[in-house]
Amino acid sequence: MSNKGELLNNLFNLLECEDGLLGDLVVAARDQTVALKDNSLEAIRASVERLNVLGVEMNGLEKERLAVQEALEKELSLAPGSTLSDVIACTCGSEREKLTFFLDSMRGKVRLLRETNHINAAMNRQAMAFN
Repeated sequence: MSNKGELLNNLFNLLECEDGLLGDLVVAARDQTVALKDNSLEAIRASVERLNVLGVEMNGLEKERLAVQEALEKELSLAPGSTLSDVIACTCGSEREKLTFFLDSMRGKVRLLRETNHINAAMNRQAMAFN
């Protein structure tokens, strides 16, 4: 397998892990919403702890992904700091389809996570104002 092929496989694996973690983050954020609605301090603490653990895992994976992507930049003759979309533009066939799938999936989960975090922040502000 070529260096490009190995790097793409590593990237696929990391994106799959990140995509799964984003799904876990969405679930944990929604659990936090329920905990806030129920006004359950124990459940709120548990959800915050879970979100923190997942955030640390995501940061580690993101560092690995960026290192692989940096090596791919060199392999594909891309400018330093290229995005995943730039990498996708230099691929074709099944490689492009897999990368596009992960990018789209992750964007959707990030959107859900932002929306849920926005709701949770509003609920927190409301609770603080009430107290």
